[in-house]
Amino acid sequence: FTWLFYSMPSQYAELTRNLVSAKRLLPLIQSLHKEELAGGQSRQKPAKFVLRNVTYTYPDATQPTLNQLQLKLDVTAHAKMLITGPSGGGKSTLLRLMLGLLMPQAGTIQFEDADKRNLAASANSMSFVPQVVALFEDTLANNVTLGRQVSDQQLTLVLHQVGLTDFVARLPQGLATPVHGQDGVNVSAGKLQKIGIARALLAQRPMLLLDEPFANL
Repeated sequence: FTWLFYSMPSQYAELTRNLVSAKRLLPLIQSLHKEELAGGQSRQKPAKFVLRNVTYTYPDATQPTLNQLQLKLDVTAHAKMLITGPSGGGKSTLLRLMLGLLMPQAGTIQFEDADKRNLAASANSMSFVPQVVALFEDTLANNVTLGRQVSDQQLTLVLHQVGLTDFVARLPQGLATPVHGQDGVNVSAGKLQKIGIARALLAQRPMLLLDEPFANL
């Protein structure tokens, strides 16, 4: 049992970090649930992100990834914005701060629409496609829909939009094919990226945030 004695401190530290993350996410999840019940009536309105003196340092880092960042983004219908910068410059961190997945150690982040709602209350206006898209031990259809009630027509349209139609047609069981696990079909990094984009499109939210969306395409 010596291994247990030595592993307990690290396991306790990991549990503590997860509990802190859960506490941060709980208000966000609750706000999303309330907005779903309200029908999301304000989600089509213009929005504005304002970051003032935002600083964020990762737990194991000695230097901040973002240091006193000042940024204002006006989000209008059909607008496209591209944030560029060197690797490790904080682009992914910025997106996660905007989504409320990370909290800055200093500074403020304001998200406003016509109703002056804050970031947490408006997070349901945004879909996010991360750099690394996770798959679950399930069918391709369930991996794309993530439990949403989606019609066959909607699913077919989105798969066509992201360029997965031919991929699905080549699978032995089509959308019913397992795509993860011991018996799952291999999915390339490019296909994973497209699955992530398909998930975001099915959410039908007015803002789409993509982290390195063309890295594997």
